[in-house]
Amino acid sequence: MPRIPFAFKNAITTNQTIQDNRQGATVRLVTLDISQITSSINSNSLPGFNGIIYIADTSADPSGGSPQRAVRLKNGANMPTNAGLTVATQNPIYVQGDYNTGSNPPSNSGDPTKPQVNNYNGTGQPYPRPPSLVIGDAVNILSNAWNDSNSFASLSSRIASNTTVNTAIVSGIVPTANGNYSGGAENFPRFLESWTNKTLTYYGSMVELYQSQTATGKWVYGNNIYEAPIRQWYFDTKFRTKPPPGSLMVYSYVKGRWFTQ
Repeated sequence: MPRIPFAFKNAITTNQTIQDNRQGATVRLVTLDISQITSSINSNSLPGFNGIIYIADTSADPSGGSPQRAVRLKNGANMPTNAGLTVATQNPIYVQGDYNTGSNPPSNSGDPTKPQVNNYNGTGQPYPRPPSLVIGDAVNILSNAWNDSNSFASLSSRIASNTTVNTAIVSGIVPTANGNYSGGAENFPRFLESWTNKTLTYYGSMVELYQSQTATGKWVYGNNIYEAPIRQWYFDTKFRTKPPPGSLMVYSYVKGRWFTQ
């Protein structure tokens, strides 16, 4: 078995649990502290690192039953300077708090045109916000006000606060079928809090490539699950010149030939 770099070992916390009311189940989390990874990369403690992290709890029931497992990304306000970061997992992902913003950005105070702090990373370069990507079976956004213990309480105990997330998302959905609605693009990232009168500012790109295999709880509005945020959502045009690490390749089969994009 390959040795886990010390920086990653220290950044991982296991056996934390939350209640996911969309799943109707308790979920055991492995939490990755992005701030520790960023610090190690920026200090060159991980030479040769390619900007891609794959992390998974393989004890999850592959059909979506019990036990339920997931990955949480926490303290992710700062990404590695310039290079950016891609985090991928076969599990569902929970992104908690401001992500790739440089700390508390002006967007959280009502200016969605400024989703990052001034001079983020101190680069002074035209594209100071590093590219970011998260890939998972499902992607859940938890606000800056999220508290694990409140996840077991009523929705009135799970009041979100303004939060900004700057990352591409590649994820699955539970498709519209048999009278059940998928939730649409506006609910592609999932929520577990009351976001009424609170804003989620999002800069990125959302791509749905498959059906969720383990996070198979159907979309339901309200019902002690969530209330929707004010959505200030934008495509991040920076991806046109600086995509996240590990850009995806798309293959299609047409008339007996393979094509790559």
